Amino acid sequence: MRNYILLIIVALFTFQTSNAQGPQSVSYQSVIRDNGGALLINQDIGLRINIHNLTASGSVIYQELQSATTNQFGLIQIAIGQGTATIGIFGEINWGVGAKFIEIQLDPNGGSNYSSIGTTQLLNVPYSLHANEAAGLVTMTNNQREAVENPYMGMQIFNTESRKINYYDGYGWLEISGVRQASFDCGNPMLDARDGSYYNTVELGGKCWMAENLNYGTMVNGLVEQSDNGVVEKYCYQNNTSLCDNPYGALYQWHEMMQYSQSEGARGICPENWHIPSDADWNALITATGGVNNAGENLIEGGSSGFEALWSGQRNLYTYPFANIGQRAFFWSSTEVNASLAWDRSIIKNDSEVYSEQREKNYGFSLRCVLD
Repeated sequence: MRNYILLIIVALFTFQTSNAQGPQSVSYQSVIRDNGGALLINQDIGLRINIHNLTASGSVIYQELQSATTNQFGLIQIAIGQGTATIGIFGEINWGVGAKFIEIQLDPNGGSNYSSIGTTQLLNVPYSLHANEAAGLVTMTNNQREAVENPYMGMQIFNTESRKINYYDGYGWLEISGVRQASFDCGNPMLDARDGSYYNTVELGGKCWMAENLNYGTMVNGLVEQSDNGVVEKYCYQNNTSLCDNPYGALYQWHEMMQYSQSEGARGICPENWHIPSDADWNALITATGGVNNAGENLIEGGSSGFEALWSGQRNLYTYPFANIGQRAFFWSSTEVNASLAWDRSIIKNDSEVYSEQREKNYGFSLRCVLD
């Protein structure tokens, strides 16, 4: 039987941020007492910290282990984010999308027999933790925007509720309506204002296509299904975020990509003013780049079309979750066959043909968006 029931009577979270020379962290302080109310003084304690996404019982997106020793007042103080990580990477947490909850688990004997002593929502995450890079716009809900401490004049965010850019004028938040890149011409990079990412573009078959795979959303493990939970979820090959960033882009299940619409040509998860290509859009592209039997060699990276298809592989259904990186490229269309199947296009390495296939919607494929 455990010797103590640990109770937090004072808990304080503060945020420590730094420049590129060091890690970010959350400082945590707490006074610990036993079930009789006595302070645990000069006691070695084992800690396990979980960061839950969206709700207090939501999925654990980050976990780390630490140890601490209470002082003569029963106080512990640690920097969350600087322990031994066992799940996720602290610096890759997307603080700007969805609520975050920190759960503290303790072992009073300094071991690993942990018990949870409480979960607390982080309500005032500073702007500097939202933005891991100097460039780009942070995505926030209205509540997250209002929780920003001391916003500076000219600060801009992308509001995920109104889908518009908000800026702070020194007195309050204002919203810019109908903003679009006035100078954008197909063939130039396109800005996705939601996260500040740029994508190359190319005009083919009378339409403007993204010349890179979309990489937007929060990564989930390839062993779980993407879900309709208000957060855009993505797969990264081998659960490696660096493969999403460079160079393959993300993989999406059909329903997540469509944002749970069945409408052909839906915007889905594409940037504003862009949509998911229909089966007819793909047919026009293939016709314009050499036809079914020859377009494959023109669409691949280094081909004549500028489409730059990459061998980004797929998220599977029935075997180990990822396959075919370096060998095949798969792209969804917004055209469904029935409740279970949708049309896709695939290209096989060393094969000039482009294959039109009906696939189960739970596969994870790449996405190229088309300008409206």
